[in-house]
Amino acid sequence: MLDVTSLPDKAPDFDLQELFGAGMHYGHHKSKWQPRMTQYIHSEKNGVHIIDLAKTAQQMRLAYNLLYQLGAQKKSVIIIGTKRQARELVKQAAETSGMMHITARWLGGLMTNWSQVKKSLKDMVDTEAKLAEGSLKGRTKYELVKIEKEVSRAKRFFDGIRSMNDLPAALIIIDPGKEKIVVAEAEKVGVPVIALVDTNTNPDLVDIAVPGNDDAIKSIECFLQHMSKAYVAGKAGGVEPSKINVAETVKAAVVTTPEEKQTVEPIVAKEVTKPVAKQVVKPAVEQKVTAKTVKASSPKVIKKPVVKEVKKTTKSAKVTKTSAKKKE
Repeated sequence: MLDVTSLPDKAPDFDLQELFGAGMHYGHHKSKWQPRMTQYIHSEKNGVHIIDLAKTAQQMRLAYNLLYQLGAQKKSVIIIGTKRQARELVKQAAETSGMMHITARWLGGLMTNWSQVKKSLKDMVDTEAKLAEGSLKGRTKYELVKIEKEVSRAKRFFDGIRSMNDLPAALIIIDPGKEKIVVAEAEKVGVPVIALVDTNTNPDLVDIAVPGNDDAIKSIECFLQHMSKAYVAGKAGGVEPSKINVAETVKAAVVTTPEEKQTVEPIVAKEVTKPVAKQVVKPAVEQKVTAKTVKASSPKVIKKPVVKEVKKTTKSAKVTKTSAKKKE
């Protein structure tokens, strides 16, 4: 496992209100609970676990410090997120920060069999360049179509890591429970892993587990934004990182202070009451409006036939009077 006690403390103070607004406190249903996530769970509400955002902020500081150092050393980092809701966010975060990314299926053996994968990656880049230059014009149409298909298939797996020359210095994973093969390979080759971990996943599988909602788009986006900022900040100004021991920071990630609990508890209480208020008020307003419209429209429907009947009776009375005079 990674020794985080020697990391320089470069992380900012994360705003709990920002993490709350992104929905990072939402866990899974208690039936899907992973017992090793107990230390990161704040409470339970309506059968759903609520994540302790103070712990999330503490773990995010450790992840920020590591990425800051890797950025300062100009080392490569890969962001991995194959979930449908995470793919575009992962790609965007990687492009803006200069990190690599994988959004399609993880190709088994990418790190444990790197020597062979490196050859496949080089072949893809070389063949793509030849197709662009037009140096394969002597081939038949069938051969060219076959080559293009092979290149497009390789790009699906390697397009986000085409600049990779060696094993990465670290991995950032969205939902390590889904990316079990990646975590297993990283452990074998000794690559540290930073992961956004929900309440249904074992946090001990990764080096730095950031507890948070790994399904919501806003939560994933918030996590990736802060990780990207850490790497970019390291590349921009981190040349000689200060030697600050953060052992106390690691301890604080396990034990929450009473002050932090007072900060999180009112936020959680406020969140629980919000959806209930909206669900009760909306139908009540609609019922009043429909009642008013029925009352306003009903008299108009009744008055029309009454007026017509009166007119008909008066006409018939006049006809009877005239006929009586003629008979006389």
